[in-house]
Formats: sequence, C-alpha cells, structure tokens
Amino acid sequence: MGEEVGLVGHSYGGLLLREAVAALPELKVGHLVMLGTPNKPPRLAARIYQSLPFRILRGTCGRSLTDPLYFRALPKPASPYTIVAGTAGWRGRLSPFRMEPNDGLVAVSETLVEEKDRPVLLPVLHTFLTISKKVQQVVIDRLQR
Repeated sequence: MGEEVGLVGHSYGGLLLREAVAALPELKVGHLVMLGTPNKPPRLAARIYQSLPFRILRGTCGRSLTDPLYFRALPKPASPYTIVAGTAGWRGRLSPFRMEPNDGLVAVSETLVEEKDRPVLLPVLHTFLTISKKVQQVVIDRLQR
C-alpha cells in the first residue's frame, strides 16, 4: 500500500470509511470527501428508527445512526477531509429542521466532524449528492489537490 488514495463516501458510507481508514493505518489517504455524511446523530434517524420497516431494512446500521456513543467512538479522520452538505431540503415552521439548512435527511450541522469544520454547501438533496455535477466537480477538485 504505497501510493496515496483519495476516498469518497456518501451518507453512511462516509462513516464506514472513517472506521476503515482507522483500522488500516498502512493505507495512505491523501484526502477523504464525505457527501451528506452524518458525523453526528441525525435527528431524523431517531424518528424513522421507530418504524418497523426501517429497523428491519437498516438493522445495525440504522441502530448505530441513533446511538450517540457510536458517533463519539468514531475516530476523527487523520487525513485532510472535505464535507459536502446539501441545502435543498425543506425548511420552515413544520420542518423537522425548522430553518436550518439541510439536504432533506441530514442537517448541515449534523455533517460536521468538529465545530470548526466549514462544509462545502450546495443546493442538492441527499439522494442526489452523488449524481450532482456541482458535487462531482468539488470531489474532483479536492482529490486533485
């Protein structure tokens, strides 16, 4: 494992990459890009986890999204990283996010690894972060640095 790699993870995939990179210290990660990754417990996970279909379909992954201890135990990325957060989610008095920017599933504040993080904000919904041309350009730019 001699060459540096760039890694990109969407949503829960970003959390899995954080775990994998920590477990493989010999892997040389030049940059990690997380797309809509909830680096803190997402508020919608606790609500959705109440439904039986979600618990059946998402299993331990769904449960971990509701567990603050899981998030506290996650190792911080040792490599440089970029957070891309969507902002096209519904906001307003009746939104679970109120007026907070979100991608429809994850609030921008929930994507932060540390409070000092400044995510790249793009007007994209969570599901479409991987196919957005604007997001793809951010990923290319960050991985080429």
